[in-house]
Amino acid sequence: MVQFWKEGADLENFVFFFIDLFAEGLGGGRSARPWYQGDQDDHAAKLAFRSVKVLTYMEPHNPEYFQFVETLKRDAKESFNFTIKDSLYNLVAASFYDGVMLYSQALNETLSQQRTGPGPIKRPKGDLVTRRMWNRTFS
Repeated sequence: MVQFWKEGADLENFVFFFIDLFAEGLGGGRSARPWYQGDQDDHAAKLAFRSVKVLTYMEPHNPEYFQFVETLKRDAKESFNFTIKDSLYNLVAASFYDGVMLYSQALNETLSQQRTGPGPIKRPKGDLVTRRMWNRTFS
């Protein structure tokens, strides 16, 4: 990201995904600065990081999710004689998939609103897509 920014790339034409496996870059015991390394590139990284979508997990707490997990475990055992253990990695993989799908849905909606007729559609600014992602539930 830093090198991209230093070379003058127009970062509004790109989207980058920061996969934060255990939400470590979003705070915990420190401020939410996943771009911070404590070196001379921090300023460039902060500017470049404006084009980044952070994907991390949030464990579902609804009955449908718990039923899904139980059904998945039962089917794996009965059909394949394979035991699926409870694991954060299973949840993380599912959450990242959901995050990419949520971004894609917001991008498609934004692009659809920009279509005014035949011809190419201009790439939307990242903040327009991001705003469409706010306050949404994606199951």
